[in-house]
Amino acid sequence: MGKTRIAVGVLGAAVGVAVALAGHAGADAIEDGWPYGTDTFMGAPGYIDGTSWTNKGGEQFGPIGTSYGDYIATHTYQGADDWYTAHQSTFYVPFFYSSEHTEVTGLLDDSAGYPSVGTVIDTTNLFEFDTHVVGLVNLFSNTVINDPDLGYASQFIMWPVFTNTFLITEDGMKDLVGVPGQQFTLFEIPFTDASGGADASDAGDMFAQLLAELAAIET
Repeated sequence: MGKTRIAVGVLGAAVGVAVALAGHAGADAIEDGWPYGTDTFMGAPGYIDGTSWTNKGGEQFGPIGTSYGDYIATHTYQGADDWYTAHQSTFYVPFFYSSEHTEVTGLLDDSAGYPSVGTVIDTTNLFEFDTHVVGLVNLFSNTVINDPDLGYASQFIMWPVFTNTFLITEDGMKDLVGVPGQQFTLFEIPFTDASGGADASDAGDMFAQLLAELAAIET
């Protein structure tokens, strides 16, 4: 509870700074600087090289299981264009619950500009079922991405009718709501100053502090 109060307090302060600067902010969309996307099924970028797994392990308790290991992600499917290394751990109860924790441990190619080393991607799924049309899907999913250099995003999905994506970057704060075929902005608060009429350094400091608080809550 204490951590939650701290995060809410920092979030409120960040909103206050953002509102003060909003009148001087640039016109670029906040999500333009977020390379992980804001559409459905936001997650770890690239493709897992299935032959690259090391340090694999896990436990099985009847249908319930855990697994972990290190892998190399590539830019393209079954490609040789290695991108980054990551550690992944999972917990699953078939057709009911699964969670996946991924942490980027190294960059093999930084040309894309992301992910940053230390980026954490956490995904939780509930109620997996077979649609007989698009295969297995999860009725409820929640994904959190915390990139120490680029920002933070949390995405909740109720398939196939609703998506909510909350995003914080050094450029601002935004909340997007999606329904089939459309996406709406619930709110958008810029942090940056394009006109030179206001000092956005306070917002940048608040952004860094907010990310630190969010990371502390997750640990």
